[in-house]
Amino acid sequence: MSQPTIADAEFKWAYSNLSPWLLLSLCLLAAVVYPAFTHEYLFHDDWIHYSNKAASCSNSRSHTWFGTLGRPLGHEILCRQFKITGGISYAYIARGITFLGLAGLLVVTYTFLRREHLPDNLSSFLALGIAVLPGFTISVSWLGAGFIVFALLFSASSVLLCQHALMQKNTKRKFYGLLLTAVALEIASDLTYQTGAMFSLVLIAILYAIRLNNREQSILRDLLVLIGVFFVANLVYFIGFKIISGADLARESKPRERSIIS
Repeated sequence: MSQPTIADAEFKWAYSNLSPWLLLSLCLLAAVVYPAFTHEYLFHDDWIHYSNKAASCSNSRSHTWFGTLGRPLGHEILCRQFKITGGISYAYIARGITFLGLAGLLVVTYTFLRREHLPDNLSSFLALGIAVLPGFTISVSWLGAGFIVFALLFSASSVLLCQHALMQKNTKRKFYGLLLTAVALEIASDLTYQTGAMFSLVLIAILYAIRLNNREQSILRDLLVLIGVFFVANLVYFIGFKIISGADLARESKPRERSIIS
């Protein structure tokens, strides 16, 4: 493992003292999504989830569908958000939870970029630029898509843990513990929303571009570890997906067969 550098020390100081650039980015993110909190409304299939919020998560209409898609954790997050909502006038609470997930994504992305020794202001605004992409911010307004933000957060956190394991002087036990946790987070991202889990590839590509430009010697080793964690997590998920989706498809087909016969 590589030794901590002066840049690492500068990063720790900036982060422990809450970088003003990071705080500014969080404030700007809040300003962008603020209009979503100023009205009482539900979008599109929000009404379907809202009308079914009295049922338990395992008995809701969308439970089998999400299971068939291989997104049981995504459904659990979605269901819990609607249960917290209560009436439509309290939908802002669920939107607030999604916003916290989006803010967490900004902080994790910022941390990742700072650890790659990008300047504080550049790291903050690049992280902000990612967080305010339309596909991310719409999740705050559209409660039915809010769980997607958490898939991105899990995926980014997985890469950050790998980065931490590779850049710090850790014992073997801690090193492999961090990698196993990273695998678990990537699997959690897949179980939430598979496309969101691909965000880790974006961060890996950024890491590769930065280190290639800096001509770092450890680039090949670190890439192999990062891609290895991604591959193992998705392989485990794929095997599990076949089991989850197969069971839900079999369960879903039984009432259909009865209805056709009757």
